[in-house]
Amino acid sequence: MKEDDDDIQDYVSPRTFADAAQMERVFADTFHKVVRNNTLEEVAKEFDKMKSLGDTAASFAVFVRNMKK
Repeated sequence: MKEDDDDIQDYVSPRTFADAAQMERVFADTFHKVVRNNTLEEVAKEFDKMKSLGDTAASFAVFVRNMKK
């Protein structure tokens, strides 16, 4: 039978964040990036719907999509 020494370090990863404030900042930055990208995609889709503007609307849609982070 194999000995099991139950080393907890084998199961628990090291802490990624130094403190709660840093974790909060990382979460807020990630949240804002997601909201920004989703909003820019919505704007680009509206430009895609403007068929009467032709290539100009398509160019604006590409420009807006390139603003994503």
